[in-house]
Amino acid sequence: MPTQIHKLEAHAVHLLDAFIQLRERYAMLEPMLFSKTVTRERGSGRQARGFRVLKHSLFLSCAQDIAKLTLDDDERTPSLSNLVRALTDETVQTVLRERFAVWKIPSIEEETEPEVIEALRRMEQREEAERRSQFGQLYCEATELWAQLSTSKTLKAFRTVRDKVSAHTEVRFAIDKYQFVDIGTLGKH
Repeated sequence: MPTQIHKLEAHAVHLLDAFIQLRERYAMLEPMLFSKTVTRERGSGRQARGFRVLKHSLFLSCAQDIAKLTLDDDERTPSLSNLVRALTDETVQTVLRERFAVWKIPSIEEETEPEVIEALRRMEQREEAERRSQFGQLYCEATELWAQLSTSKTLKAFRTVRDKVSAHTEVRFAIDKYQFVDIGTLGKH
């Protein structure tokens, strides 16, 4: 049966793979949104409709992935939310801190001089203590960044795009008629 650490590692690997795929899609979307040359050359004339469809599809795909990779909280889902929550477990932190800190240096086993062996051991212990401290600092930094990101208006807007526009279609009553959710207004209030 897989351990909590194995599950955490597997989720981290899958999350990284999904993030790389998101970055690849965004690399195609970014010039469609921000390059005046691309929008002038591709966003007008006979190809304009195809350009708009592709840009819209890429945007919705990226928005859906951003929400999914950050905020999904089903325990089976690799997401930043789940990884950060798993890292709050003291046992998990202890295991990961030790894995981060303790490295085996093969040269110690090959050394025959007792003074050199002792010096190498002291160096190794000092470096392990430094890496344990570094793990703590990295953990604090990660949790602080997550606290900022998870409460940001931008991330909430991506969740709304996913929930109300991309994964599901919602219409709202506004100004005497029913309308689709206006993604241009999200994250502004």
